[in-house]
Amino acid sequence: MKRIKIMNEQFLPNYSHKPDALLKFSYFVEFENKKIKDGMKRCGLTTKDFCDWVGNDEISRAQDVRDLRKMFENDDIARILKEEGFQAAKYELSMSIPAYASRLFEHIEKCIIGLKRMSRDEEQSILSGEEPKKKEKIIELNEELLKFVKMIEKYEG
Repeated sequence: MKRIKIMNEQFLPNYSHKPDALLKFSYFVEFENKKIKDGMKRCGLTTKDFCDWVGNDEISRAQDVRDLRKMFENDDIARILKEEGFQAAKYELSMSIPAYASRLFEHIEKCIIGLKRMSRDEEQSILSGEEPKKKEKIIELNEELLKFVKMIEKYEG
């Protein structure tokens, strides 16, 4: 298995002194993703770079390794990853994709998509009053959004 080889030959020789070094195996499992490997190669990054991000705790959770795929989708963020490291790229990713770093904005994104994809039948059912609880939630959402938009306008004005 390639991940064991990478961990044993490239990671552990430099980071085995860390108490949690052996617990990092799942990071290397996540690293085996083809999109990540291709992105690393395209950007001139190496397995050593990855080992250093893990060993220096720039990547703090195994699931964060998946973020590399998103980083490689944006040339500017990929450049930041190469030049400044994982944490700087992660910050930049959160600035360009609000849902990336915020559960609230993740839900907002899902809400927008859900509203756009709402079937005509469901829409008609809500509008005609057949589903009053859904109508209440839409109205409540609108009220909260209007309050926040007014705060934004006040702040900007």
